[in-house]
Amino acid sequence: GNPSVALEYWLTALHHPATAPDGTVDVTLFQAPDAQRLDSLDDTALFTLSSLIIHDGATLEELYASLNLPESEVRGTCRTLEAMGIIQDEDGDETFEVTNRWLPAVERLLRRKSFLHRR
Repeated sequence: GNPSVALEYWLTALHHPATAPDGTVDVTLFQAPDAQRLDSLDDTALFTLSSLIIHDGATLEELYASLNLPESEVRGTCRTLEAMGIIQDEDGDETFEVTNRWLPAVERLLRRKSFLHRR
């Protein structure tokens, strides 16, 4: 039902093989992200992800106000999560959201660790 989700999954399924002629791509089944990468996240990252899910995205200013943490700590956490591909800033305006690809794994982890309570 969401074209942007379909596009994201479609693009992750395309691969250009090294031995293929130019203009040829392979289409494979996309892979879910490795949820074990989330196990290394600290509490600040987990609280940040919880806030992003609860508020359906947030600006950097909204995050450090809602988390009651210094701006530098929240900014560093967001950069780390963005580098891991877990969150994204689509418009370059420092409004972050959890990527569709990671959302199910992040929600499972946050529920398991009691950072998120919703159905």
